[in-house]
This record gives sequence, structure tokens and C-alpha cells, in this order.
Amino acid sequence: MGACGGRLGGGGRQRGPGDACGDREAFDERQLKGIAAKTGGTYYSVTDRDSLEKALEEIDKLEKTELEVDTWDRWDEHFSLFLLLGAVLVFIAVSLSMASARRMA
Repeated sequence: MGACGGRLGGGGRQRGPGDACGDREAFDERQLKGIAAKTGGTYYSVTDRDSLEKALEEIDKLEKTELEVDTWDRWDEHFSLFLLLGAVLVFIAVSLSMASARRMA
């Protein structure tokens, strides 16, 4: 059972006009239809589960708007430690090579 007592606008407790589960009289349906007409929208009167499903199906069929979104990826560079380690190893290799060449000469 949902927050509205199991059915849209129903339930056992008294509800006020500001209540999300309030009675249909709490909404000025004529005013809502007027707002929808002025803004180019559509007013859906939902009284039960079937009408809600029909309204949602109709809304889902409406034109979808493509959005352009700029995204940025944050990269943390971790190469500097390996670069330093590689440079040290190259230095050691060159030094050992030069030292062994001197001994042979």
C-alpha cells in the first residue's frame, strides 16, 4: 500500500489542499487546462492506474530533445615517478658501462 492509502487520492485519513495525496477538488482543473493551453502543453487528467499508464505512454511518444553536453575527464598523471626511475637507471647503466670500459682499456 502506497503513501496515499493504496489508491490515487484515496485513503482513510483527512487530507488538505496542499497534500500530495489530496482529493481531486484540491486542484483547479480548469486553471491547469488553461495553463497547458497557453504554454502549448497538454493536460493529463489522471484518476487511476490505467489513466496514469496511458498518460505516461503518450508522454513517452512525444518528441525527444537532443542535448549537447560538454564533459571533461579529470586525469591524474602518474608518469613522473616512472620517468625519474628510468632516468636514474639509464644513468647507472651508462656509468657502469663507462667504468667497465676503463678497466678493459
